[in-house]
Amino acid sequence: MVKISDFTRIRSSIEEQDKKRGELISNSTGFIKKTKIVIYSLHRGEKNEAGILRKELAEDFRKIKKSVSRHQALYYSGIYKIIVQEYIEAIAYYHFVTTGKLLGFSGLGVSPEHYLLGLCDLTGELGRKAVNATIKKDYKSAVKIKDFVSALYGEMLRIDFRNSELRRKIDEVKNNLKRLEDLVVNISLRK
Repeated sequence: MVKISDFTRIRSSIEEQDKKRGELISNSTGFIKKTKIVIYSLHRGEKNEAGILRKELAEDFRKIKKSVSRHQALYYSGIYKIIVQEYIEAIAYYHFVTTGKLLGFSGLGVSPEHYLLGLCDLTGELGRKAVNATIKKDYKSAVKIKDFVSALYGEMLRIDFRNSELRRKIDEVKNNLKRLEDLVVNISLRK
C-alpha cells in the first residue's frame, strides 16, 4: 500500500525547494550586479563606495546562505556556485586593493571549491589592475600584482583538481599570469 502522507510531504518539500530556487535566481541578478559595481568602483579608485557596497554584499550573502542552508540541493546548484564565486571575487579584490594581501579562507563559510573558483576569477581583475597601474606608470604595483598571481598560481598547482571545473579555471589563472609576465617584460624593456 502506498503511504500518501509520505508523498504529500515529499511533494511539499520539492515545491518549497523549487520556490526557493526561483527566489535565489531572482535575487542573484541584483547581487551579482553589486559585486561588479564593487570591483569597478575599486578600478576607478572609489574605495569608500566600494567599502559601503562590500558591507551590503556581506549582509546580502549572509541572507542568501541562510536561505540555501535550509535546502541542501540548492547549495550544489549552478546559480549558488556563481553567486559564491562572484562574491569571493569581489571581496577578495577589495581585500587585495585595501591590504595588498590575499583574503583568507577561514571564517567565510564557503566550501574550498567555491573559494578557489572566486580566486581564479580574481586573477583577471588583478590583471586589469596591473594594466591600469602600467598606464599610470606605476610599474612597481604591476610587478607586485604579477608576483602575487604567480604565488597564488604556484599554490593552486599543488592541488590535484583532475578534470573538474576548477582545472579549467586554473588554466585561466595560468593565462592571466602569462599576460602579467608579458606586461612586466614590456615594462622592463621600456626602462
